Amino acid sequence: MSDDRDFIGYGADPPDPQWPGGARIAVNINLNFEGGGERSIREGDAESEGALNDIGQPSLPGLRSLLVESVFEYGSRVGGWRLLRLFRRFGVKVCLPWRWQHGRPSATRS
Repeated sequence: MSDDRDFIGYGADPPDPQWPGGARIAVNINLNFEGGGERSIREGDAESEGALNDIGQPSLPGLRSLLVESVFEYGSRVGGWRLLRLFRRFGVKVCLPWRWQHGRPSATRS
């Protein structure tokens, strides 16, 4: 067994970060969409995505996987918009990656 890993951290005595104005926590939210980053026959790859999906669908050499494509497309078609509405409702500012904003000026305005 290796003892070079730290499973304790600061433990019960974390340092005081002394945030401005006495703030207790800082949160940075980046909304990341991976649609378009997966392997795809339509994009010229030799096989469909098999590793970067969480549904257990193997790659299909020479064949499109509509199941995997729909999983990757969900975020930019539906999921992202739901999250943006939720963040707007509560006044939460988020960062959007350029790739998702590209071609979606309405997302940038949201």
